[in-house]
Amino acid sequence: MNNLIRWAVKNSPGMNTLMIALLVIGGFCLWSMRREEFPEFELERIVIAVPYPGASPEEVEEGICLKIEEAVRSVDGIKKQVTVASEGSGSVILELESSVKDVQRVLNEVRSAIDRIPSFPELAEDPEVEQITMRKPAIRLAVIGPEFDDDDPDADLKLREVAEQVRDDLLQLPTVTQATLMGSRAYQIDVEISEAKLRSYGLSLSRVADIIRRENLELPGGLLKAESGNILLRGRNKRLTGDEISKIPIVTREDGVVLTVADLGVVKDEFADTVSISRVDGKPGLVISVNKTSNEDLLTIVAAVRKFADSREMPAGYSLHLWKDAGIAVEDRMNLLARNGLQGLILVFIMLAIFLEFRLAFWVSMGIPVSILGACAILLYMDQTLNMLSMFAFMMALGIVVDDAIVTGENIYAHREQGKPFLQASIDGTIEVFPSVLGSILTSVIAFVPLMFVSGIMGKFIAILPVTIIAMLAISLFESTFILPGHLAHEDSTFYRFFGAALYPLKPIVWLFSWLNKHSGILLDRFVESVYLKIVRFLFRFPAIVVSLAVAVLILSFGFVKAGMIPFVIFPKLDMNDVRAQIVYPDGTPSAFTDAATKHLEEAIRRLEDDYKLTHIDDESAEKNDKSTFLKTIHRSVGSSEASNPADAMPQGAGSHIGSVSLELVDTSERTISSSKLLAAWREEAGDFPGADSVTFDSQNHGPGGVPIEFKLLAPSNAVHELEAAVEECKVRLAEYPGVYDIADDSAPGKVEFRIKIKERARAMGIPLFELADTVRSSYFGAEVMRLQRGRHEVKLMVRYPDDERRSMGNFDQIRVRGTDGAEYPITELADIEITRGASEINRVDQLRSITVSSDLNEQVEGANAKKIVANLKTDFFGSKSFSEKYPNVRVRWEGQEAESQDSISSMKLGLGLAMIGMYILLTIQFTSYLQPILIMMIIPFGCIGAIVGHFCLDLPVTMFSLFGLVALTGVVVNDSIVLIDFINHRMADGMPLHDAIIDAGRRRFRPVLLTSVTTVAGLTPILFETSLQAQFLIPMAASLSFGIMTSTVLVLILVPSFYCIFDILFKIGPRPESGPTPESAIAEPAIAR
Repeated sequence: MNNLIRWAVKNSPGMNTLMIALLVIGGFCLWSMRREEFPEFELERIVIAVPYPGASPEEVEEGICLKIEEAVRSVDGIKKQVTVASEGSGSVILELESSVKDVQRVLNEVRSAIDRIPSFPELAEDPEVEQITMRKPAIRLAVIGPEFDDDDPDADLKLREVAEQVRDDLLQLPTVTQATLMGSRAYQIDVEISEAKLRSYGLSLSRVADIIRRENLELPGGLLKAESGNILLRGRNKRLTGDEISKIPIVTREDGVVLTVADLGVVKDEFADTVSISRVDGKPGLVISVNKTSNEDLLTIVAAVRKFADSREMPAGYSLHLWKDAGIAVEDRMNLLARNGLQGLILVFIMLAIFLEFRLAFWVSMGIPVSILGACAILLYMDQTLNMLSMFAFMMALGIVVDDAIVTGENIYAHREQGKPFLQASIDGTIEVFPSVLGSILTSVIAFVPLMFVSGIMGKFIAILPVTIIAMLAISLFESTFILPGHLAHEDSTFYRFFGAALYPLKPIVWLFSWLNKHSGILLDRFVESVYLKIVRFLFRFPAIVVSLAVAVLILSFGFVKAGMIPFVIFPKLDMNDVRAQIVYPDGTPSAFTDAATKHLEEAIRRLEDDYKLTHIDDESAEKNDKSTFLKTIHRSVGSSEASNPADAMPQGAGSHIGSVSLELVDTSERTISSSKLLAAWREEAGDFPGADSVTFDSQNHGPGGVPIEFKLLAPSNAVHELEAAVEECKVRLAEYPGVYDIADDSAPGKVEFRIKIKERARAMGIPLFELADTVRSSYFGAEVMRLQRGRHEVKLMVRYPDDERRSMGNFDQIRVRGTDGAEYPITELADIEITRGASEINRVDQLRSITVSSDLNEQVEGANAKKIVANLKTDFFGSKSFSEKYPNVRVRWEGQEAESQDSISSMKLGLGLAMIGMYILLTIQFTSYLQPILIMMIIPFGCIGAIVGHFCLDLPVTMFSLFGLVALTGVVVNDSIVLIDFINHRMADGMPLHDAIIDAGRRRFRPVLLTSVTTVAGLTPILFETSLQAQFLIPMAASLSFGIMTSTVLVLILVPSFYCIFDILFKIGPRPESGPTPESAIAEPAIAR
């Protein structure tokens, strides 16, 4: 390595060329990186979905879900099974173990297991097996049409036709690959024939379906080999539209007249018989969601869609409206972090220029862009993206990456002061400190390794952060070892003359910093001699008292958190720009009722907006100011629901009983009301909704957080009543806690059911239950003929009774079943009908019945803390003897924030433990001692004092990101300790007494310790004072690091001498000279940084 350093220092032109090449290539990589808001990743979850049209949840559970659960039990790597059996479909979510490296292998095994299931119900459709991707839309485009009644099929078809055309045009854009219509109904062709007409010709719905199926065919006829060539024969008689199907012949009368479908009934080529109401800003509108794939750039997609919306000509009465534009958030975040990064870079340079010679400060600062752009090349190679977390990693490492350059540069200058030539000073100075610099970088790398151990969604979410910082540290080590010494090896060169000419206009600034550097050095020396060293001499007399006081302060700091003075909120609520109100009525509620409820919600928010506008009008000019509204877009929908959390993989439900009103708010900088306060006011303004199962007001989650309080109660299938009783008691208990609201569970009654039980008379007549059930199904659901592929749409062709006969239970008694003798019998003579009400959906976890209880939390209310509430529930409620006695078959499984935080924290603890072992091994090698590494690592917990003080001063809760900052702080604290202990060891090895060695170490190492800490804090300072939405996630982590570094720097300078004195008294850990003292002039001054 020494020869390599010599070669690099002597080859300055080559190193300068390498630096420029690294900057150019890194800049190109930065430009080429895909941009997105947050990292996009594949979840370690697999979903298996099987449609079963017309089936009840109980039928889906028995016929679909139980078979899937049993089939996948033997697949290795499955952590949890979550099953949902709802009306018309069944889904099973498989959550995999975090140790699974090859998700594709497990996915293939699951598919194979599903394929081996011997039989699904006859009417069930093919299962779909896929891995879940946490993906958010890039932008949404609303196609708004003219006002029309909800029951006007022609206007609805026209709006759909226009929206389909817009979608087709969007997909023609080279940058758009995914565009889907949200909440749109599937196309369906209904052949409606009345029961009277069928009887008059001796037909049934099933018989008509068979005839149409037989007549609407496209069959290959084989290959005719003629002398002139081969001819392909085909029977082509397939019809795809309603008009064509209406001409299919059904029966021929005795007089030879052929009756077609149109002669017997009516053909409707419209939509499936489901509810879908969509209004954008009060007008009919269909929403197209433009999504990005993992290898696409979000900003490129958004720019293309914006340009498309501006230039697209729409038919009269139709318009386009953009909303939920993720590009705005990404651009804001990029600009924010770029601005803060530039400010941090300037602050770091100013700190360096004040405490170092200007030329050295300049070249040390050059390591920052080299490290950032070099890291970009590594990130691009690893197929990472430029997002908020990677940008924050750049900011966080601004001050850290210059530490090794400071050490190398200072030591080179120290060798110059010994009279060595510039070239030799650069070589000797770099070689001397390289082992220490390497150890410093390795300890910093080890400090960030625990973040790579974080499992679950949070682990995937932050995975890029440690990777980015470690890449920057590696590049900075290379730059400070091979490139920086070459810059400092020459007093004058062509390179310097070029830069000198370019920077000549800045000469006054150089003079200013030279003056500041001179006087700051004088002031710093005075402070060290008159204040710091006096404190150190006091420590010699009472080291145990000083350590005891520090321990007491540390305990007091943790007491602040434990007492709730600094709240511990794993995933705090943030001020979001997307909020939503959702209302759910009992399954089967008419759409008109749900529609009226959503209209009431929309009217409530518009009244709030009117009041808000009145309070933001300038009284003198009677004009609205820039913050006169908080609304951008209102989307009201009935019939479907969208997940508020992108990581939620479970079906969100659909039906006439579900409605929602989604709001897009103006940016936080353009309104004076927060999203949480707006939701509270909206809830109060909307009032109660009698008969609703649940009404929730929430904001769309950004990132991996979940519901503040969420748990599942599990019980065997034979203890469902016990499970339901436990759920109700849990909801009552939750309501007693302060700040808890929107308490809900996912157990709701389903639609009214007519359950058919066959009579003995029917059995005696040879009529099976299947025949009865199939007849009833055909009467109301209809008989499916086939699926037609019309363009990209799969269109279901149905034969049904007319709408008025299907919707009236008065016709139920008229249903007739054909017996084996050919006669038709009323269904009431063949079966008993039981009227009941089943479940809306059946949930299962690991083959047990499950009901999820969840609630939101207003953290502004005194005493409202999710972690404390969960802890109290575990000990005083679920852990009580009375609960286990009342519900012996019920057990609890925690979900949401509690499960995610426990998973993340436990895995991070494992990573931290391994990092501490690795750090101890590294320090043992570096110091050739068993005890000195322990002395160094004992300082680590004291970094928490500053982090807690920082959160208190900034009025921030301790969050998951705060813990990440504390983990990263360990390397910083350790490296500060190494600075002093390494110097003390050298002085003692040269024969200096312990107290004198400590005094000299404090005098000579105070500046490097202070400077390396100040640069790191300076790099993080801009983000601490940000108030925008974009910075809310990261401020707690920045607070932990910056305040922790500031406090730990002071404590290290005080506690390291104290610990060293105590350890040396007890264990004689300090090195002793072997052959007398060495003259101080021969001592090479060691230097080390974090």
